[in-house]
Amino acid sequence: MGHAIGMAKLDPASPQLLDRRAAFGIPAGSHLLPQVLFAEYPADRRRGPSKAAASTPAKVVTAGATAGRLAAAILHAVLLVALPLAAHATTYAPSLFGELHWRMIGPFRGGRTVGAAGVPGQPNVFYIGVNNGGVWKTADYGRVWKPIFDSQPTGSIGSLAVAPSDPKTIYVGSGEGLQRPDLSVGDGIYRSRDAGATWTHLGLRNGQQIPAVIVDPRDPKRVFAAVLGHPYGPNAEGGVYRSTDGGESWTRVLFRDEDTGAMDVAFDPANAQTVYAVL
Repeated sequence: MGHAIGMAKLDPASPQLLDRRAAFGIPAGSHLLPQVLFAEYPADRRRGPSKAAASTPAKVVTAGATAGRLAAAILHAVLLVALPLAAHATTYAPSLFGELHWRMIGPFRGGRTVGAAGVPGQPNVFYIGVNNGGVWKTADYGRVWKPIFDSQPTGSIGSLAVAPSDPKTIYVGSGEGLQRPDLSVGDGIYRSRDAGATWTHLGLRNGQQIPAVIVDPRDPKRVFAAVLGHPYGPNAEGGVYRSTDGGESWTRVLFRDEDTGAMDVAFDPANAQTVYAVL
């Protein structure tokens, strides 16, 4: 079973939307989209109002408007105020969305995917970790995907994290961490300091499954890893590990016994010194 990312586009000139405007008696110069109504502004304001024109009202009705046009303008104004308030309770005909279509943007070798991370300040760049397909990167919003982990000895990925304070630093935990009859294990944790161009193995080789890795928002060298361990038996290397030197060394900070591994770990959003873990 594969997973993919989709994109959709709605044509504002579609017959469904034109019919919808006519049904409400909205002037042809207005534009009605689902749950959003826009009045037509003078031409010099369509690219954004200047300070000089900030007080110029929207040109909805001229001084010589007929009674019919005035009624349409009043209805237009009422809808402009009322529609956003009632949008959450409005039900639209399915035909209104007939112009929306999904399209496949890959990567086509998806498989089971549990790891994904974006890059703060770079909305066009993100990574995914595939359970048996390595790490993939896109730099154009998902139009093109590049495998960047193929040179490594494992392709089983359970987690990945981009350091918020240093987007070129990426940590990858191998071993998918999904408990199922057929699964793949990994061989520890990896780090890249050049946005995925090269990788360094950082240890925890016997952990087998690392389903969660997190990086301190202010310190790219402070990292926590949840190590689940052997999927079918005891494993002494399970638990939560911490590194303060970018993964060069690890200290186990939470451990119960060899039959209990760690499944998840997370920071308190308001204070990265507070850490939560799931065993």
